[in-house]
This record gives sequence, C-alpha cells and structure tokens, in this order.
Amino acid sequence: MDLHAPIQRYLCLKCGRSWSEKPPWLMPRRWYGRDVIRKTLDLYVGCGPSWRAVVELVRAEVTGMGRALLWAPWRQPRQGAERVKLSHTTGWRWLKMAGGRATEPERIEGRYQGLFGGILSTDETTIWVRGRVDGVRRKVEQGVQALMDGASRLILALRRLPGESEEALRAGVERLPDVGVRLGEIRVWLSDGLATYKALLEMMDLGAVPRQRSVFHLWRNVLGVIREYGGARGEEAGKALKAAIRAVWDAGSERAAVVALMELVKVYGEDAIAGRAVWIVRTTFKEATFHLKGMVEGLARTSGVVEWLWRRYKRRVRLIECFLGGPGADHFLAVYELYVNFERYQVRRERKRHYPYAGQCPLEIAGGQVEVAVGGPGNGIRVVSWLDALGI
Repeated sequence: MDLHAPIQRYLCLKCGRSWSEKPPWLMPRRWYGRDVIRKTLDLYVGCGPSWRAVVELVRAEVTGMGRALLWAPWRQPRQGAERVKLSHTTGWRWLKMAGGRATEPERIEGRYQGLFGGILSTDETTIWVRGRVDGVRRKVEQGVQALMDGASRLILALRRLPGESEEALRAGVERLPDVGVRLGEIRVWLSDGLATYKALLEMMDLGAVPRQRSVFHLWRNVLGVIREYGGARGEEAGKALKAAIRAVWDAGSERAAVVALMELVKVYGEDAIAGRAVWIVRTTFKEATFHLKGMVEGLARTSGVVEWLWRRYKRRVRLIECFLGGPGADHFLAVYELYVNFERYQVRRERKRHYPYAGQCPLEIAGGQVEVAVGGPGNGIRVVSWLDALGI
C-alpha cells in the first residue's frame, strides 16, 4: 500500500524561492488534520463558546454523529467514528501551541514596523487567574494593558500587567520598540485620563507629548451629576445641561468650543450641583478638544478605540471566568491580539450609516500587506489569517 502523499511545490518568479502548500488534512505528528485544528482554534477565539462546546461541534462534524445528525437527519455516522475522542483538553493544548508561537521573539520582533500612525491609545482592564497567594491556591485578579493605534485600531500590545504600579505600566510601554514602534513616533497620547500616565510620560521623557481624553470616559464622569441635577431641577433642566456640555465636546471648531464653554460657565457655573460638571468640563477642556487644533493628522473626536476592543474582549473572557495559570492567560492574550488584527470588518450597506473600512482588517487599514499570491493557474489571491501568520 502506497502511503506517500504528493505535495505540489511552487516557485516565486520575483525572489526565486520555492515553497509548498500542504493539504489541509496533512498535519505531521498529529492525530487530527490541519483543518480540524484550524477550525477548532478559530471557533474558540472568535465565536466565544467554551472549549467543551467547541469540541462537541467539531467532533460532530468529523464523525457525522451527535449534533450533525440533528442538523442533517439523513446523514449516517462515518466508518470508524467511534475512534474519534476529541477532548477539550486537546483543544487547550492546541491553543498553548498557538500562543507559544505567537510569543516567539523572532515573530514579535518588528511585527508592526512602519504601521504605527503616531496616535497611541491606552487603557487597562482586569482578568481572573488561578494562582497561589500566601500558600493558598485561589483566583487572583490581575490587570491587562492594551496599547493600540488610535487611527487604525491596530493592537500593538495586549499583555498581562505584573502589578499596579507606575513601573508595571511603564514596562508595557517600553516594550513597544520590540514590535517595531519607536517611542519617538508618538505624536499624541489618547487615554481615559489616568493620572498615573502623566508621571509615566515624564519618566520616559515624553512629557511634551500632547494628551487627548476619551469622550466616553468624560461623559461617564459627568452623567451622574446630570442625573442629580435633573432630579433636583426637573427632567427638562437636566436635558438642557447635557445639551450645553455636548455643545462643548461636539464643537466643530476650537472657536465654537470656546464660545460654548463660556456660555456653559455663565449659565451653570454658580449652581451648587451643575457647577461640579462645569468644573470637569473646564479642567479637561484642553485634552477634550485637542483634535480641533489640527496638529495631528487622522486625530478626531473619539470615544477611545480601546473601549471598542474591551467590549468584545470582555464578552469572550466572561465565559472563560478564570485562566488556569499565568502562562495560559499570556497565550490567550497573544493569540487574541493577532486574531483581532487580522479580522476583517463586515461589508454592510445601510441607509443612515457609512462604514469607511468595510472588508478590511486593522493591519490593512494601517498599511500592512496581508494578502499573498499562491502559485498555480486560477488560484488568484489567498487572504492570510492569524492562523497562517502562526503557521498553523
């Protein structure tokens, strides 16, 4: 019996190098085929179910049993299907393999070289990791730092913080040159206004870098005051105060913002309740309206691109509940970073909204090349995914 599988080899006419494309079913030293591994990882990282739910879906498709019979009652179980014992622990090992490849120094070095647009957006959130505290093994809350390009939504770094100090935040920022982002390229710092970053920028000789506040966090700071004012003065009065603040933060020019701020101070500055909101608007005016100066190309009024990331990330992590150790959390973060950077936005057609980057991924928006031509007639263009980037 012939056990050899023919593999086509291609030659690049530009560089003269050759390469081969292995069939999806061929995976060296693996019981399961390459297509099974790729689909399992992509379902887990992108769609959000637990490992047990993912492997149940994949196992049913491979064997033709279980859920597959519910989808297509006319199907029959495949011959030898009882030998397939795909387990959730196998899927977890595959994720560890992917995470290990994503964190290899040779893959990290210069990963985003030339793709940074100069707008650095930062924020932090928390996750739960099972660790050992005072000799007792229990769940421990740990921080996660996200550093993104404010223009293209490209994730530059998504890492677990070793602590809550300024040194921990600084260590994450100082590792940006590893992925090809020089600190001297930072033209504006976009954040939620965390006071720690002011001292951090001074420590890294970046104190002259202008800062812009996220409008999402600004509104979160004043909404409580607006509700209190509306409860005391009436609902219409609360709406009027909100409209006056919106006129400042949504102004189309710096002159219009200054005029709206003066009107806000004149009408509500002496009020015992509304004065607190006026104080917030006045103290954050420069950072909230920096985009109106036109000093940085591509900088616009923004709610913070990291908040867009956290909405998706927290939905995914909520099902995980707790990472079984720090290395497991690091592997997931490294894989999730690549997944988001390679994921393309949906092509939507709506009457009222315009989507400027439909069909593109953050890497393409930043100017990266994520498509490669494959050899052979009629093959055309093959889109590279995060799985291809890791060689899975």
